[in-house]
Amino acid sequence: MVAKATTTPVKIEDHRHEKMKELAKKNNRTIQNEYAEAVDRHLAGKYQEMILADSKLEQIFTNKLNRVADRLAAMLSTNNMDTSTVLMGLMHLNSKEFEKDRNEMYQAYRKEAAAYEQAKRNKK
Repeated sequence: MVAKATTTPVKIEDHRHEKMKELAKKNNRTIQNEYAEAVDRHLAGKYQEMILADSKLEQIFTNKLNRVADRLAAMLSTNNMDTSTVLMGLMHLNSKEFEKDRNEMYQAYRKEAAAYEQAKRNKK
């Protein structure tokens, strides 16, 4: 599928336009093709930068979550709560789909954790 071409006037310094003409002639291409390739390369570079920035943000977020998880695990080991239940709650709190009030969510997970702990004690 060929994209529809649109004519858009752009002001470019003479020396840059001359270099593009030289490149077009050297590569046996039209000047429009040279400009299109230059724009495509520029956009591809910017897209790569955005991907890199996103991956850094993801890594920063992951590192912060891991630190929170480690801290929670250390805190919870002293009062015998099930770490996985609390960490699942933490993931729900950080989820984009989180809609409930934090206090309601905390109370719900606390009840679940207490029931789980009671079931573990009853098995002993």
